[in-house]
Amino acid sequence: MAGGDALPWHNAQRFIDRCALLANEDFDQHAAQPRRTFFDRSLIDVAAAVGRSGLRAPAVLTQALATKRYAPTVFMSAPWKALFATDAERRHDFDEAVTEYDTLVPTYRHHGYDIVDLPQLSVAQRVAFVLATATAKARDAS
Repeated sequence: MAGGDALPWHNAQRFIDRCALLANEDFDQHAAQPRRTFFDRSLIDVAAAVGRSGLRAPAVLTQALATKRYAPTVFMSAPWKALFATDAERRHDFDEAVTEYDTLVPTYRHHGYDIVDLPQLSVAQRVAFVLATATAKARDAS
């Protein structure tokens, strides 16, 4: 919601609550689609943020983590200094991005996901890598 205080630098708990709600809604809206769907952020990201911050996990997050599963393969992109930038929406610095990444990977593993590191290549090469890897993983699972 525009103009609200659900931002990490204004009201971190409200930000966590809002992220959990939106990630849950995104899952419900997109995960059951018959086509392949990629999520930029997820319920697991919110769980990592709760662990990193020490804030309270909202009930919607706790319930969703117990009942909802994404595909088992998660593509992770380590912070990449050449592409990193801050702006009005991304106020954290590169060191904070590294700290975030360093909590995301073990949180995903804790919840049973397999991590595939994205190579630092061009956008087109990363897209080709993701699609080829996702296709191979899906074929191996069937």
